[in-house]
Amino acid sequence: MLTPDAARWLAALGVKGIGMDTISADQADSVDLPIHNILLGAGMVIVENLTNLDAILKESFVFSCFPLKIKDADGSPVRAVAMVP
Repeated sequence: MLTPDAARWLAALGVKGIGMDTISADQADSVDLPIHNILLGAGMVIVENLTNLDAILKESFVFSCFPLKIKDADGSPVRAVAMVP
């Protein structure tokens, strides 16, 4: 989980998205989702519930995720892949 200050810092970096191994970027019981609003408001993609992140030992890798096309959805399960050179 991120703090609002950390989310604003990440948003200011100009990165396209963030991936994490937690169930949500916000507190699980959050109703107003401030972290989601900060990151999504900056045009970022949020990928949650990633696993095996410890297997990525390189500083550089290509990350891709492939969501399902679900009409009127605001999220989707994805196939997340890290390609390490």
